[in-house]
Amino acid sequence: MWDLVLIGVVITIEPLPVIGFILLLSSRRGVVNGLAYIAGWIVTLVAIVIGTLAVTGGHAPEPTSAPGRAVSIATVLIGLLLVGIGVRQHRRLATNPPRKPPPKWTGRLDEISPWAAAGLGFLLQPWALVAAGVASVAEADLSSAASVTYLVLFCVLSTSSILAMEGYVVFAHEDAKERLGRLRHWLDDNRDRGIELLALIAGLVITGKGLFQLASG
Repeated sequence: MWDLVLIGVVITIEPLPVIGFILLLSSRRGVVNGLAYIAGWIVTLVAIVIGTLAVTGGHAPEPTSAPGRAVSIATVLIGLLLVGIGVRQHRRLATNPPRKPPPKWTGRLDEISPWAAAGLGFLLQPWALVAAGVASVAEADLSSAASVTYLVLFCVLSTSSILAMEGYVVFAHEDAKERLGRLRHWLDDNRDRGIELLALIAGLVITGKGLFQLASG
């Protein structure tokens, strides 16, 4: 389950959710809506982890069993999906495409309620990476302290960047607004390349893990 740590790190630095959260923090009710966004984000992750463990019964399937092989195959497919996203981004960037306009919802952030902000915490999850996390969570054994530690680390790491930004705005408001604004512009300029690299790295690692599991089984 070591790959859960990698997936958690990649999720927390995924550019699009970070950009969306910075924009939310800069809105009229930024601190309150930021907390709502974090709540929606955490509830989504925890629900996914609990739901996966409920399906598996909290016990890792045997690698040679049909469920174990199904998890390994799903791991390979999700890894290949991430590699495909990275390759697609690379090909798109090679054509020097025009910059995409920001999504329409970014222009209405001053008007959204905390409930809508919590909904953004759900919608802006990087779902391909979350699916990779689900495949790894399915291997968890709740009787193992190491598995429980990995599950907690996954949730904490996946949320760490937005928690840090929320705390920064609360305790150093003016300084935070300026620095987070510069970070958002940098991410805007580099987000496509970042998505490409993160998808390729995570995809290759996850695909390799799944293939190794299939070969070992």
